[in-house]
Amino acid sequence: MMTIVDYVLAAALLLFLPGEALFHSLSPKPSAPRPLATRMVRTIRMIGVLLIVLAILWWWEGRALALLGFDMPLSTGGLIGLAIAAALLALLALPALFARTGNALPNRPGRTDVLPKTPEETRIYLVFAFAAGIGWEVLYRGFLLWALTPLVGLWGAVIIAAIAYGLAHASRKLGAIAGAVISSFLFTIGYALTGSLWWLIVIHVSLPLMGLLAARAYQPARA
Repeated sequence: MMTIVDYVLAAALLLFLPGEALFHSLSPKPSAPRPLATRMVRTIRMIGVLLIVLAILWWWEGRALALLGFDMPLSTGGLIGLAIAAALLALLALPALFARTGNALPNRPGRTDVLPKTPEETRIYLVFAFAAGIGWEVLYRGFLLWALTPLVGLWGAVIIAAIAYGLAHASRKLGAIAGAVISSFLFTIGYALTGSLWWLIVIHVSLPLMGLLAARAYQPARA
């Protein structure tokens, strides 16, 4: 049974965060964008607050962690998901391995503005990767599907949660927004089919870390 705090948290995830992201994406572009470290710290703090609220709520109501997708021991779906995650990450790691042979990193606009350039940014980036990878999966997959499924059914919950997550990560580029929505649908459907968050967290945490490692591997080639 949902409480008033559940409804408030769901409203923040479904309305406030997507609305804020869309507002910033449609606003005139600032002459001096916020530094990467500032943006990451803000996101880390926001995720931390939301997770603390969720943790207190879950403990207060005596709810099982399995309701959020933390199946222990791993279910069959969770084991299949981990196998998929391992295969996917191994496949994505291949470009970084080939980078050591001297291939050049494609110079795409916007590629470097999301990667750290200083030791301080790198430390924050590592915390950010884990915070986002764990936090967004728990909030937008585990919690929202638990909250929405009794109201609109499983696949209705999948559609609403996936769109909300994609819009909450909106940027100034339509292609990036579309990519965020599509990837959100894939992750949310994956959770709906397996009922396990572990493998999705592994993928979500690993992708930014692999991006950082790939960028570091290509540095000698760029030099």
